[in-house]
Amino acid sequence: MTTRTLYTLLAAVLLAAPAWAQEMHGTIEGAGRGASTDKSPNLAAEYLDTDGGPELRAAIQGLFDTFALALEADVRSDDNQHLALSFDVNRLVRSHTTFTRLPHRLVHDPLDNLRGSISDVKVVWSTDLEPAAAYAIRFSELTNRNEFQIESLPWLTVGTDVREQWREGHRQSLAVSHCSTCHVQSQGREVNEHTREAGIQARAVLGGWSLAARVANRDLRERAPSPQRVYELVEHPAQRTPLFRDRIQYDARNGALAYDVVPSTKKDIARVELANPNLAGFAVNLTGIRTDLTNASTGNEVEYRGASLLLARRVGKVGNFSLRARTYTIDSTDTFVDAVEPPAVAGPYAGKTYRERYGLDPDFLRQSAIDRTVNEATARYVHRLGRGASLQAQYDVRAIDRDTYQVAPGETATLEQRLRLAYHARPIKGLTVRAAASYGNVQHPFAIVDGACNLEPLQTTPTASPIVPGSVQYWQIHDARSADLSASPASFLELKLSGTYQLGASSMATLSLRTWDGDNTEQDLNQWSRTLSAATATWNWAPAEDATVYVAATYGSRKLEQHVCIPLMDG
Repeated sequence: MTTRTLYTLLAAVLLAAPAWAQEMHGTIEGAGRGASTDKSPNLAAEYLDTDGGPELRAAIQGLFDTFALALEADVRSDDNQHLALSFDVNRLVRSHTTFTRLPHRLVHDPLDNLRGSISDVKVVWSTDLEPAAAYAIRFSELTNRNEFQIESLPWLTVGTDVREQWREGHRQSLAVSHCSTCHVQSQGREVNEHTREAGIQARAVLGGWSLAARVANRDLRERAPSPQRVYELVEHPAQRTPLFRDRIQYDARNGALAYDVVPSTKKDIARVELANPNLAGFAVNLTGIRTDLTNASTGNEVEYRGASLLLARRVGKVGNFSLRARTYTIDSTDTFVDAVEPPAVAGPYAGKTYRERYGLDPDFLRQSAIDRTVNEATARYVHRLGRGASLQAQYDVRAIDRDTYQVAPGETATLEQRLRLAYHARPIKGLTVRAAASYGNVQHPFAIVDGACNLEPLQTTPTASPIVPGSVQYWQIHDARSADLSASPASFLELKLSGTYQLGASSMATLSLRTWDGDNTEQDLNQWSRTLSAATATWNWAPAEDATVYVAATYGSRKLEQHVCIPLMDG
């Protein structure tokens, strides 16, 4: 309905406007497209329509007595289009509306890697209920921005903005069942997601200062039902007896259960910005923002509070200095998880829950790792050397202090620092050279403390089953881990070099080289390192405005080293 209404409006404008316009000019292009595909188009045409058909492109501007109009259209198919309509009434009312639609092809995992067995009855297997399905999402977005200038208050501008977004289609959804077997089941999940955001804003300019404020509300709703799964009955994989019923919270006895649930959310946004282009020689911009995101089903909240500062000024006749600083906090609702604790119905501990037998309390308070306070800044100085050459120095620093999540024993804070030097030059006509070097140092990079590896075997004497006295339990193996895991460097060095040569009015060649070397030796009982080397050569030729031919060759190598622990357990 939205697309049809918009098309009707645009057609009316095209037909009626020339009759009253004082001046009107633009272009209208019609074309046809043919396409063919071989094998999967998911990567080569991830956001493109591969069907043939007509295309329409238009760009029209009209000038009336006190009214200006601009129209743009790029329609390649029903699933790939962009429309824009703008008008201005006596410079007192300004409006801009856009509609964009594009397809997004999604990968369909065949789950071939999720099949294996330890013995005839202890297996990992998978079932794809839709093996031939081609999953895709159609993305559509409608935006509208309006500004109103009050003639008697030229220093004040007020405005409204609306954004509506639709995501429609199907994507792959997985659910895994444990105990009797490890069974992964795949099926399509309908996507019918609608997001609506509406806001109002005002801007006042007084003297050299400008003050802007905006408040908005955003609603997200998934209107499609969640998929359901009947999970396998909890039983011993070989004996087919209910020995493990006290270890699983739900199974086939609970019937079909919903999973992959997308909650409806509400988000309130408030933003204030104060700016001055020349305050004691500095351009100054100070911004504060507050957002509150609420899960409409559970009432859980995520709060964001942030402020940023931008300073910039010229240094002499050949230099520019800028400083960007930001601080923000994220706080989310703590959630108490009350686990279902069924009693055992067979075996030596029949009638007892897992807690009663082993003393493990499965209930816990969930505290999100996203809760944190962050302070970060970037200082940059650019010095012009003449003849199109410049030298740039940049220093980045970020301090992250997490509320609860530890990245080292007793340590929740991470300090990241990076120094970057860059050189840009045009030594001869048509040639541009760029070189850059970066060094970074990170204190306590993100890691999983005690995330893997037991140094000593916990079960030195074989037992008949994992439920007899003396057998080691899963949580004991989990608690005995002592090696840290991380995929983030504690220090790194990066070098880049590239050159571009203009071969003619419509052709150029580029060669780029890159190397990256980083490691992390701060982990307990573990080390991580990675090296990258890459070279890319590209030739581009643009014989027409909308036609580009390019040829590229890339070489790359990557080496990753990290200790890996593979736990062996038959239970």
